[in-house]
Amino acid sequence: MVMRFGTWNVRTLLQAGNMNITAEEAERYKMEGNRGVGFIVSKKVSRSVLGFTPICERICTLRIKGKFHNITFVNAYAPTGGTEDEIVDEFHLTLQSVCDELPKHDAIITLGDFNAKLGKEQIYKDIIGRRSLHEATNSNGLRLVQYATTNNFKVLSTWYPRKDIYKGTWNIPGTNDTNQIDHILVSKRWATDNENIRTYRGANSDSDHFLVGSRLKQKIALITRNSTENHKRWNTDKFDETDVECHYQQEVQWKLQEKPPSYDIEEEWTYIKETIITSAQNIIGEKQNKKNEEWYDQECREIIEVKREARLKCIQRNTTVNQEEYNRKRTAAATVCRRKKREVLKRKVDEIVEHHTKNESKKFHKRIQEITQEFKPRVNACRNTDGKILTEKEDVQRRWKEYFESVFAGNPDDTDSTTFFTAENEDIQPSYEEVANLQK
Repeated sequence: MVMRFGTWNVRTLLQAGNMNITAEEAERYKMEGNRGVGFIVSKKVSRSVLGFTPICERICTLRIKGKFHNITFVNAYAPTGGTEDEIVDEFHLTLQSVCDELPKHDAIITLGDFNAKLGKEQIYKDIIGRRSLHEATNSNGLRLVQYATTNNFKVLSTWYPRKDIYKGTWNIPGTNDTNQIDHILVSKRWATDNENIRTYRGANSDSDHFLVGSRLKQKIALITRNSTENHKRWNTDKFDETDVECHYQQEVQWKLQEKPPSYDIEEEWTYIKETIITSAQNIIGEKQNKKNEEWYDQECREIIEVKREARLKCIQRNTTVNQEEYNRKRTAAATVCRRKKREVLKRKVDEIVEHHTKNESKKFHKRIQEITQEFKPRVNACRNTDGKILTEKEDVQRRWKEYFESVFAGNPDDTDSTTFFTAENEDIQPSYEEVANLQK
């Protein structure tokens, strides 16, 4: 199995439609891609994810279970060249400390925007090769070479021969020139498993950076998830329709009455549970996850495709006419996406006002929560006694077992001895005499 991955500085995902565009471009190029950093992972590969660890706003890691060994991706976004040396040094110290804690038997891949130019100096040829776009290494490049040397990495983005148009990763604003500042580093032991590292200029997210992709010849092990992890969400809004609730109750009652009585409680409970679930599937169905689908429709996709074709023409022949045409298509696409999103938001606000007018408090608070709530990721992690974050399921379970054993054993060193202060007066436990007097 060949897994494709890449790194892409998309500048922002806050603009209307940018998240959808980035996801579609990653799907188009079959990528498992990445100041905020993150990863976009396909549904198939997501079943093999062992853990995701956000370190800071510039560094995060993703660990994937492989057939013969695991793979750890380190996604990084280095400060730009004009940043103070203290901030740059702090970033690289953090990056090195993260790499020191990674399992050494994993295939470690570090990728991201390092703002580093790597040259063709003879002294660095064993680390970066001699195929770089630049002749000299800048200060950020020297730090990246030091990081690669310390951890026995190869910079594969500058290792293989490519045309210059497939090396540049950042287009200098106002010019047709490019710099190669986004890189992929791989452990020397697993370097030969990576191939076809190049820039994909056709991917478009209105960014001045190009997508840098690679192929990894590794077998991914699919992790079997428990069936209980996939919870069904029922479309309870259908109960507001006429006779739906009555129809559901009648079907449940009819199925329960047709079964002869049994003295086995497990059998009775299983039948009741299956009756409730099958009736819900037949009458109301499951709630579909349509995040952004309500406004990111076919019209948005069509105009974004027109914008992408205009950009391809601009890349192939960067004339004034093509540039102006691309800018017009880009403005039109952004206008359509903003208009669609505002229309949906206005419709949601109108629904909230209607629920408030009709005194439907449950629906009122539910619609408000849908608009105002922030994303809260499911965190399946904990810290060990040394403060290190544990993400793998077995390690987390082992740590919880150790914690509860120490609690039940009365070990004060492992238990939480924090004192909580509140504005309420502390309740005094009643004595035996007071309880006895109340019972008389």
